[in-house]
Amino acid sequence: MATTPRGQATIDLCGLNRKFSLERRRTHLTHLESHDSMADMDPATMSPTDLARQVAKCGSIPALVKRILQARTIRNAAALDRAEFAGMVRANFPHLPTV
Repeated sequence: MATTPRGQATIDLCGLNRKFSLERRRTHLTHLESHDSMADMDPATMSPTDLARQVAKCGSIPALVKRILQARTIRNAAALDRAEFAGMVRANFPHLPTV
């Protein structure tokens, strides 16, 4: 949603409100939200119940740690200039590094 006439003109000119574009951005955001919550996990501080649940999903503690590291990599790369939908990602995840 544009907040200025110039912003609205950009949205209209680039076709950013097309159904396909909206769905791709929504899917991308949902995907990043799942990586964001996984990336914030720390097996060392998890309750035994939560740790057991996550280990059951991943198969082992090393697999869980690997999945967390992958989630961090994906999440952090999403806000970089070269990333798809970087502006949207930065707006929704202002804590992510941009460099």
